[in-house]
Amino acid sequence: MHSRVEPRHDSLTEELIRSELRRVLASEPFSRSERLSGFLRFVVEETLSGRGDSLKEPVLANVLYGKAPDFDGATNPVVRVDARRVRDKLREYYASAPGGAVVISLPFHTSAPVQRRVPSGSVSNSRRDTCAPVQSSKLGLP
Repeated sequence: MHSRVEPRHDSLTEELIRSELRRVLASEPFSRSERLSGFLRFVVEETLSGRGDSLKEPVLANVLYGKAPDFDGATNPVVRVDARRVRDKLREYYASAPGGAVVISLPFHTSAPVQRRVPSGSVSNSRRDTCAPVQSSKLGLP
């Protein structure tokens, strides 16, 4: 059974998150890679749809890369490699992006994104340190 994170008064709205996702995907680091853009779009949309708990390595390999349902991540690290590449691209984007209200990140050892609200008046370079997580789902990738 999948549980959906219910919005609270301090939670980010889906529209704010989708708006940030559009900005990130239109940026130079992501516009150069259809594959990584697809990965990020998929994990954000699945999380917003309440299916973040289903973002397991075999599911991502099957849906994103057409691998068989019995995909073994121990012998093929494609999902972990792309998750790391998406993290690198997100760091690159936020290092140069103008300040916004939302930060999307992909924590280490997960493929489910975390969306964070940026406190008003914070400096864009310190966003990762000053933002409290709003919602997340974990994916136990080695």
